Amino acid sequence: MNSVFHALGDATRMAIFQKLSGGPIAVNELALMLPVSRFLGREERWLGYIIAYNWAQIPQQLLALASTLLVAGGLLPAPPVFAVTIAAVLVYGAFIARVALDVSRTVATMIVLLDFTLGIFLSQVFQALH
Repeated sequence: MNSVFHALGDATRMAIFQKLSGGPIAVNELALMLPVSRFLGREERWLGYIIAYNWAQIPQQLLALASTLLVAGGLLPAPPVFAVTIAAVLVYGAFIARVALDVSRTVATMIVLLDFTLGIFLSQVFQALH
């Protein structure tokens, strides 16, 4: 019983437990951002970043939906619409990383590009497995 209380006393374990108790999350959020935030000396800001990152999915998905409807309706051509959509999502993600983790724009941009690249890689791996 003593070891259980000791484990729950660890800030990192508690942050992961709190995050997981909110429901399912993407693997890359835990697998990537905790070590990255630790490396940057921002581990105490990790949970706040993940919360902001999750909430940011709502406007990003709405933007993706609007872009898809514009293209599907024949109102705008696909390549520029999707390029602008991806750029907007990346810029918004960098803003969230910069503010939530309190890092420079360069570091925030690198975090978002790493997350984006990992997301594409994992998507390709999963598609290849199915």
